[in-house]
Amino acid sequence: MKHWSIGILFIIILVLPIFSYSQKSIEYDLALSKCRIDTFYVNDKVRVTNIHIQDIEGAQLPSLNCTTLDGAKIDDEYFRGKVSVIHFWFKGCEPCLEEIPGLNALTKHFKNQNVNFLAVGHEQTNIIAEFSKQHPLYFDQLADGKSIIDKIFKYKGAYPATFIVDKNLQIVRAFNSIVANRISKGRIKRKLSSIIDKEIRKK
Repeated sequence: MKHWSIGILFIIILVLPIFSYSQKSIEYDLALSKCRIDTFYVNDKVRVTNIHIQDIEGAQLPSLNCTTLDGAKIDDEYFRGKVSVIHFWFKGCEPCLEEIPGLNALTKHFKNQNVNFLAVGHEQTNIIAEFSKQHPLYFDQLADGKSIIDKIFKYKGAYPATFIVDKNLQIVRAFNSIVANRISKGRIKRKLSSIIDKEIRKK
């Protein structure tokens, strides 16, 4: 009987991490599938669909396994125990460009604190590196991010998009665009810093 108990415990220990990983993936996909979608027309001609990305709040962050432009590994350990800001953008996106000063002010405000800043750009490494010379964004940078956005996050909404993730890898806030009405960089900092501060204080 004792051997049976040890065997069952061993199986549980082996299976539990697999089960937890599966639950994480299902939870994100399920939350995404329930996001509301709006359809509208630009200049009465171009049909545009936009996802209510805030509906994903509360979901677990999907697992990543990639490397930044500076060679840092991005995986669950990168996020665990820290508050993280994940920003999705692409070159040619005017609102993405407008948000850069406010986002840089945010990184300066939280310098040396337990906060990650990760930008996921659509373009290839050389394009992002060249763009960053003119418009530096002081985040950890992932290039060739379109496949990450399409296959892992499965995001099809408006840009830029920003997730705030807590220390347990749960998405606590999500925005399609922080400066949809071209608000100041100071307001971006205030809007996000209050959320980040709240998450930092949590144990």
